[in-house]
Amino acid sequence: EEDKTMSDKAQHSAFINAKNTNINHYPNVPQDMSENDPIYKIGYDASSYSNLDATFNFIEHTEKYIKDDLGEDNLNKVGHRAWTLSPAVEKIGIGAIDGIYIYPDGYKQTLNFQSMYVINDDYDEQETNDAVIAYPGEIAISEFNSDTTPYSILLGKNYDIDNAVVRVTDLNSNKIYEYYKSNGLNINKDEYG
Repeated sequence: EEDKTMSDKAQHSAFINAKNTNINHYPNVPQDMSENDPIYKIGYDASSYSNLDATFNFIEHTEKYIKDDLGEDNLNKVGHRAWTLSPAVEKIGIGAIDGIYIYPDGYKQTLNFQSMYVINDDYDEQETNDAVIAYPGEIAISEFNSDTTPYSILLGKNYDIDNAVVRVTDLNSNKIYEYYKSNGLNINKDEYG
């Protein structure tokens, strides 16, 4: 459900990132603003609670957040997915504005800067601590997943995952594959939701 207050914050986030011509969860003060400017302060705060993007198509990129968690840096955390699918998220805010994005090589492109404000402290902590979110889920549409879709299981704080073992059975050959921290299983304890 959209929350108007969260959408206002998300709009500030998108605006500040567009003024800076890039996306950042901790955006710098734009050249024509001060750090005390209320617009900057709201935008800065909202950026750290939001999924951020600069793209042509918001819906398509939201799908990619869930499916592939855009970007190599995100694959070990799948944070966009975690924030979007968290059972603690009952409300979101959306903000967007067109602006010039400047790539590291200096190339400039007009894109839509977007912010999906998803994190807040208004949730049932015990429910979240006991949460189990698998993606893709038990019933998944295979066309929605790609060869690069990372599988993830997001567990609440009540689970000890330091020595986790994941066993995957190939249903065609009945071969069982085991994954540990030492052979490719990534364990991330950053908090989301």
